[in-house]
Parts: sequence; structure tokens; C-alpha cells
Amino acid sequence: MHIAIDARMYGTAQRGIGRYLMKLIEGLEEIEIAPTPPNLPSGRGGNLYTIFLRRENFDEYQPRNPNFKKALWNAPWYGLKEQINFKQLTAVNCEPMAVNSIYHFPHWNVPLLFRQPFVVTIHDLELFSSNRTRENTTRGRLIYWLKFQAFKIIFRHAVLAARGIIVPSNYAREQLLDLYPQARKKVRVIYEAPALVNSSQSTVHSKPKQAVNREPLTDDYVLYVGAAYPHKNLPRLFEAWKIVHAQLPDYKLVLVGREDWFWKKLKAQWGHNPSHPPLTLRGGDDRDPPLKVRGGRGSYGQQNDIIFYGETTDAELTALYQNAALLVQPSLTEGFSLPPLEALAHGTPVAVSDIPVHREILGQAAAYFDPKNPAAIANVIIHTLRNPIIAKLPRTYSWRENAQQTRALYETVKIV
Repeated sequence: MHIAIDARMYGTAQRGIGRYLMKLIEGLEEIEIAPTPPNLPSGRGGNLYTIFLRRENFDEYQPRNPNFKKALWNAPWYGLKEQINFKQLTAVNCEPMAVNSIYHFPHWNVPLLFRQPFVVTIHDLELFSSNRTRENTTRGRLIYWLKFQAFKIIFRHAVLAARGIIVPSNYAREQLLDLYPQARKKVRVIYEAPALVNSSQSTVHSKPKQAVNREPLTDDYVLYVGAAYPHKNLPRLFEAWKIVHAQLPDYKLVLVGREDWFWKKLKAQWGHNPSHPPLTLRGGDDRDPPLKVRGGRGSYGQQNDIIFYGETTDAELTALYQNAALLVQPSLTEGFSLPPLEALAHGTPVAVSDIPVHREILGQAAAYFDPKNPAAIANVIIHTLRNPIIAKLPRTYSWRENAQQTRALYETVKIV
């Protein structure tokens, strides 16, 4: 069988979906075996894969398995070009498997006229959320309305025409089935996993005390990792931080995320100071020299106690996870939520919003707060800093398992 994957969003620049594609393809390369050569007795064989990329990220992916090759589909996502110019997807030379192709779109933006069998991943239903308003867009009212109507048409097609649908949680599955109950038989929950893992950690919170140096050289801070979209609920986190800072003035709130229009808007609202000095961290061992990391785009607040670090490399983010006293995730809605799992994988406790997906994914391994109540957010942050949660996750999360289940779905879908 031949599988074609739309990987135009491949890479860390595209946040969650880009990272999902990186880890999924990496996992598929690890588990996929070579097809049986024609001169040998037939066996189970293996699948062939074509990974479609844009020109901007074409060199970022280099196949490591002979079953995988890459091809160019240079159509921007969410635009007219991807809707009308998708011949490359079906014209790629992948004989002798071309007649047995299945396509995987990692997002809902499937071309409306696409008629080949495909699987789609629906990461969340945030666009349908009651928390969504015109604040979620940079466009004017009319353009926003028109784009939203187009989104609903394309989303509906992706759900109803797909042979299989992957969602990252039971919560996302139930949200999707509330809208499209007729899709019940083809929706499959396949959990994602931390993209950054501290290989020296075998259990949550198992890092030794010396792994985080709390000497004067090291700033104590609470970490947030993600975007600044309205459903991420950062204004309430900022209100809560005023209370936290009043009681624990030695702590800072460090915000990690790629600067975009939403971050700029947030900075305009919260009194941004661009000249905050850099944080000083250590690596995962007190034998390592101190790591001076840039101060990012500066800080917020009159006390310079909220720091916008900006976009990170994987090495920087790993150091930030390892040295954080706590990770906080105040989202109003999520489809999965990777940063808390990554923080736990580095031995860092987490405090998260009390929403269904967090309960499903994190179980008793997190402290929970009402995301609409800044005082409640502050109280849980303060309590967890003083009394970290120590508990196991409800299940093991593995990208290898994700890849195995995804490949099994490809094969099931093709048989149907």
C-alpha cells in the first residue's frame, strides 16, 4: 500500500501540527519494514510513503527509511491554491502501489474536490467553541464571517468524506460526534505524546534534587508554553499572577511562544518592558555551567515579574522545563495539551485548568483550577509551588504507539 501524507506544516515553526507531523513520520519510519523484493518469496512486505512538503520546509525533512520519499506540494494552507491545485498529490509516481493509495491530511483543510480515499486528523474543535469570538482573528468583521462560513463547509467535507478520522482524546471525539453523529464508526482516538522527553527520567517527578539548582544564580519561575490565542486564557493568568507575586515576590512568570499578532496585542494591553535582563539557568545537572538564556522580548508588569521569552530551540525549551518550579496551563479548551505532559516528562509539576481533556490526559498527576476565576488560579499556583503534586499519569504516552495505531488505521481504511 502507498500512503501520501500532507506535511506542508512539517516543522516546529507550525507549532502543534508541525510537531505532530515530525513525530508521526519519525515513528512511521521506525516501525515500517522494507517491502519484499520481487526476487524473494512473498512476505508481509511494507508500505511505501510519499511525504508532501512546501518549498519552505522541503529541506527540513530528510527520509531515513528507504520506503519514504518526499515530493513538493507548494500550496499555502487555508487558501484557494490548496483547494484547486492538488494534482501533485495524485500524479506522484509511486508505482506499483499507486492504485492502492491512502492519503493522510493532518488538519481539516482537505480540498473540497479531493476524491481519493483519505484519513484526516482533527486536533480540536476550538473553532466551534462557545469561547470563540471575533477576538480570535486579525480580520475585520465581514472577512471573519466569510472565512468562518468557508471553514464550516471545508470542515464538514473533511469529516463526512474521510474514510477514517483521528482525534487525540476522547473529549475531542465526543465534541466531534456532537456535531457529526453520523461519523461515529470512523472516529479513532489515538493519543499523542510528549515531543520533548528527558531521557534520564523514568517516572514523573523523579529528577534528583541537584538537577535544578536553586542557588542565587538561578531564577525561580513558573512556566507557560504555547500561543496567545484568546482560548489560551492568558489575561486571566496575568490577573492571577498579581496575587501570586504579592505573596511570592521571588518568582517570575516566563511565557514561551512564537511572537505573532496575538502576542503583540497582549503586550500592548499589559505594559510591556522590552529591556528585561536574561534569565540565568542551569542545565539538568549541577555539574553543568550556568546557562545564560536571552531575555526574549522583555517583560510585563510594573515589577518586571512576567517575562516573554519568545520562541525557543528544543535545547532552550528543555532547559526551561527542567528548571521551572511549575508549569501552568490555563486554557479554556484544548484537544490534547502537550506542554503539561512535556513538563511532567522533565520532572516538573503542573497546574492546569479544570477542563475535561486535562482530566482525561493528566488524571491525578496535575493540580486543577477554575480557569475563569483568577483568584482560584492564583491559589492553586501558590499551593502547588509549596506542595507539588506527585502522582502517576493514567497511561503511557508514546509516539511509537501513535505511529503503530495510525498505520493500523491506514490498513483498515484501505480494506474497507
